[in-house]
Amino acid sequence: MQRTRTAIAALALLFGAVLFAAGCSSVVPGQAAPAAAPADTAAPRAAPESGSDSAAAPVSPEGVAWADQVCGAFLDANTVLTEQPKPDINNVPGTISVYSQYFDRTVPALDAAMGRLQGIGPGPLDGGATVIDSMVGIMTLMRDAHRNAKAAVDVIDPASPTVLTQELPAALALTQIADTAPQVDISATPQLDAAAAVAPNCQAFGP
Repeated sequence: MQRTRTAIAALALLFGAVLFAAGCSSVVPGQAAPAAAPADTAAPRAAPESGSDSAAAPVSPEGVAWADQVCGAFLDANTVLTEQPKPDINNVPGTISVYSQYFDRTVPALDAAMGRLQGIGPGPLDGGATVIDSMVGIMTLMRDAHRNAKAAVDVIDPASPTVLTQELPAALALTQIADTAPQVDISATPQLDAAAAVAPNCQAFGP
């Protein structure tokens, strides 16, 4: 079945992927799952209905190329972030090591994504600067949070009997910045909406 959606929906999916990565961490056995962020906190606005002006806006080739770059800038970092290890209750030292290595990958991946976004610039469409600024702001918080989590993981004593119930969960909780991320408004122009709707890299964040 052919799938149709507006570009603001594509941008919402991109922001949703970023915020999911910002607020999601592995649950250590015996610990409760992280609470979901409030619905009105750092959440993209809902997409308009398919019959709205956004869906009918003409698509600029330059706008499509720009939207494709914006979505593509986060693809590599998203892959790294979703490759989070799982705690191994039978190998506590190994668990600490793999989490340290994980953060060794996520911090530079987020740095690289921010660099790509900043290099893209505001683009040819109204609302582009807001999208870039919002993405860079959220990813800066994520990068710093992962840096702090890495530092916390690296000082965990593997001989402690509470590594998997206290120290490691506390370190992972530092990565959950979704509830402190800035409010995101992606109610962009119809042209920006339409450009993102057909940008190939934006489709990667679809269901």
